[in-house]
Amino acid sequence: MSFLWLGCVAGSLLLVGLAVIPPWLPEATRWLLMQAFAPLCHQIPARSPTIDGVHLAVCDRCIGIYSGLAGGVVLAAALRATAVPIVKHLQHVRTLSWDRVLSVLRLALVGVLIPLAIDWLGPFVAEWTSLSGWTNSVESRFATGLLLGVVAGLLLIVVIANSRARTRAHPNEDVSSSEGTSTRRTTDADV
Repeated sequence: MSFLWLGCVAGSLLLVGLAVIPPWLPEATRWLLMQAFAPLCHQIPARSPTIDGVHLAVCDRCIGIYSGLAGGVVLAAALRATAVPIVKHLQHVRTLSWDRVLSVLRLALVGVLIPLAIDWLGPFVAEWTSLSGWTNSVESRFATGLLLGVVAGLLLIVVIANSRARTRAHPNEDVSSSEGTSTRRTTDADV
């Protein structure tokens, strides 16, 4: 497994770890961590999980998204040994390409946004219509976030793998930077 894969797995697990660690931190450190997550999450107390009465750094949906992102990245890393040879074989017979996999995952991402949007909008719609009683729950917020996170994690890995595959296919190709200079693309030997 390359450093890039290990970095993606470690980074996604670190994000989940940072989101759930506040109950075990000293007050000042907890406050700093909560402030770091504040631009990413509303942190509404009624919608945020607690451990021993201390809120996590993110809400139910965000902890689902971060957990799903880590799960998707770990799943992709675990399946890498079997998935890459299958994709390469299918590319050889011209029935599947990285671009096709990327397109399917993009559609899946849009698809998982639908239940998330319904769960998020449901209480507002119920308030404006005769659908009183509609509400979302801790479980629905976590589950819709988890779905989004898993697909986003898989999509992230496919984008990285696709980028690396294209780089390997043309290792000495120069890439122009915004200043007009050219730089050589990074290869596996560089990583």
